[in-house]
Amino acid sequence: MRLGIGLLALGGALVAAYPLSMGPVEIVEPVSSDLLQDIYTFAAFTRAAYCAANHDGTIGNLVCSNNANAGACDVFAGATTIVELTDSAEVAGNVVVSHARRLVVVSFRGSHRWSDVWRNIQVLRVDAPALCADCSVHRGYWNVFLNIRDRLAGALLGEGRLAGPGYRVVLTGHSMGGALAAISAAYLRSRGRSCDLFTYGAPHVGNQALADLIGGPGGVTAHVVNGEDPIASQPPRSIGYASVVPEYWFEAGIEKPAFPDNLRVCDGVNKKSDECSAKVGGWLPVFTGGLSDHSIDAYSNRSMPCPGE
Repeated sequence: MRLGIGLLALGGALVAAYPLSMGPVEIVEPVSSDLLQDIYTFAAFTRAAYCAANHDGTIGNLVCSNNANAGACDVFAGATTIVELTDSAEVAGNVVVSHARRLVVVSFRGSHRWSDVWRNIQVLRVDAPALCADCSVHRGYWNVFLNIRDRLAGALLGEGRLAGPGYRVVLTGHSMGGALAAISAAYLRSRGRSCDLFTYGAPHVGNQALADLIGGPGGVTAHVVNGEDPIASQPPRSIGYASVVPEYWFEAGIEKPAFPDNLRVCDGVNKKSDECSAKVGGWLPVFTGGLSDHSIDAYSNRSMPCPGE
């Protein structure tokens, strides 16, 4: 689980530059209690994507199987896997359903193996007219998405979709998994499928047109950043990448109370200013302890879904 932090940092460091401080930013507060609870809840689902049982090629299992820790599974409300989005390239993702909550969640694990370095450093963008006319997307993440696109579409689009009427659909992921969740949300929304998006420590995925699509109509979008996480500001804006908004930045760390002065909500096209997480961005935090803020443990210490935790 912790291996992935170093992998993404190593890959990003090969192309890193300090992000630019560009333009005004709109600070939007307060955050509703429901949205704040969603941020914590879907962090738990994101952490569960790292559990081996949730990407082992079988379906029907409970998403949370940590029976040794009382209450560890309550937040999942009996959710079970109905589709796995794991492919030969070791992408780890799944579609789960909680009928008790009328909820379908698609979650993706972040960088976890050395092979992920190659995906992370493929920062040259490719055109993505399947998303929007002017969209360009990170080549590495796009290639990974293409491997699971048909299964995602089969689960959530068309007559065979698994989410029935009245079911909420949420996409979520950590690190590179957050990038895949963002691209997947853009794909579904561009095809008329409303869905919500919660990403945790997700890197930039494409140009401004793609960022606008991801943060536009079609569902709730929450780009969550913990403390001095340096990954959320990479690849840099100086090479044409743009930030997804709104950003929910827990300046002192997501494990601490959000209010009165920890959680900042940054909106607007140029949210990467000194008022947002980019003020501690770049790669300096890698050398001052900030990289630990990128770990899945840091984002979801309220949840322990895997056996043995």
